[in-house]
Amino acid sequence: MAPQMSKLARLMPGYKSHKAFVAEDGDRLTLVEFEDAATQFDWASHPEHRAAQKRG
Repeated sequence: MAPQMSKLARLMPGYKSHKAFVAEDGDRLTLVEFEDAATQFDWASHPEHRAAQKRG
C-alpha cells in the first residue's frame, strides 16, 4: 500500500516531498511535506489516505 500512497501524495496539490523510513523490525514511516497547513490538511483527510492509516 505504501507505493500507492506515495503516488497519491505526489498528485495532491501543494505536495513538496516525502521520505520513507523502515525500521529493523519492519515498521514503516513516511513523512510527506506540503506547501502549507491547508494542503497538509487536505492530504491528512483524503479518504484513501485515511483508509491506509486505519489499516496500518
